[in-house]
Amino acid sequence: MKSAKVQKATFLEQINKTTIKAPFNGVVTAKLSEEGAFAAPGVPLLQITDITTLKFTVNVPEKDLSQFKLNQSYSLSADAYSEILLTGKTTMIGSKANMGSSFPIQLTVNNTSDLKIKSGMFGKVLLKNETSGKGIIIPSSAIQGTDNQPQVYVVKNGKALLQNITISKKTQNKAVVSNGLNEGDVIVTNGFINLFDEANVIVK
Repeated sequence: MKSAKVQKATFLEQINKTTIKAPFNGVVTAKLSEEGAFAAPGVPLLQITDITTLKFTVNVPEKDLSQFKLNQSYSLSADAYSEILLTGKTTMIGSKANMGSSFPIQLTVNNTSDLKIKSGMFGKVLLKNETSGKGIIIPSSAIQGTDNQPQVYVVKNGKALLQNITISKKTQNKAVVSNGLNEGDVIVTNGFINLFDEANVIVK
């Protein structure tokens, strides 16, 4: 009788293990095994993704790092649904720059009720305290120097003079210069071969 009870308990335990339960609710995004295959310890059977709460990572240059604080909320949007405004809370600020000299910042975002935002989508953070002061828009092709010290060639009295500038924003192939240029300045936008500081130039 005792042996039969032990066998019964063993069989019931084995039967219970034929049903696999996930530790959280989600959507099956990958099937890694087929029906009839053996299930072994450490071998994944399914991939389940929970998109009710998402993690959004943005790479921020050093000059904008001060605009982000831990546990502070920011507005953001997904490129696929730009009309939907989401709120994300900063949960991690990177302590080391990546290869592009930017710092990763991670925000936790609650998805919409119908789970429109999917894992892997791209988006952007909308900074409320972003300054939108006046500036001069120039083509990005005119910018010389380095990322830390951008420069442009300004034509004055028939000479091309290297001028340090401050860039407040870049959009596609344009750049907004907040300091270093005045309205009416003539800058060089192409023909940089053999061009140097104080070189004689002819404006055409």
